[in-house]
Amino acid sequence: MRGISVHRRSSFVVLIALVLCAGIALYVVPAWNNARVVGEMTGALNDARHLQIAIQMMSMDHKNGGEHSGGALPADLGVKSEREYFQRITRDSYMAASDIERIRGRNEFSIANAASTDPPDTAFIVSNGALHPDAHHRGGFVVFTLGGSGGVYKRPTDAGNPSALKLPNRQPQILPKE
Repeated sequence: MRGISVHRRSSFVVLIALVLCAGIALYVVPAWNNARVVGEMTGALNDARHLQIAIQMMSMDHKNGGEHSGGALPADLGVKSEREYFQRITRDSYMAASDIERIRGRNEFSIANAASTDPPDTAFIVSNGALHPDAHHRGGFVVFTLGGSGGVYKRPTDAGNPSALKLPNRQPQILPKE
């Protein structure tokens, strides 16, 4: 009886090792990708929360007889773009300009043209994926309302649902970027 040659045996071992590595990769790569998506959503949620807190502080100062008594939301201030609104937030020192630039650089969110007289369930900070439900967004959609509640919606139909995404009844509903 002839044995398997050393060359064939080592080729067989290498083949088995490659098959095992490929099998492990099938499990590891999706986990890495999922972790990246979860990390991106966590960052987006944190950015939206940071922006929401700054705007709430600005609103409280305006309600308590601060520099402006009419309100601190875009429609109250009469701003025409996100850039102008963010300039007001940084000018009044509610948020650092570097934080605003980081958030704008990611281009994750849009700001609704909301007023202090709008209902508390009106969407105010909306991730761009929620505004374009036909687009492919793996992580989900972030929506913060005037009342301060925030949520992450997993499916475009959730974000497009009128109860989940209630925009102001004025034009433009979303402030233009520039």
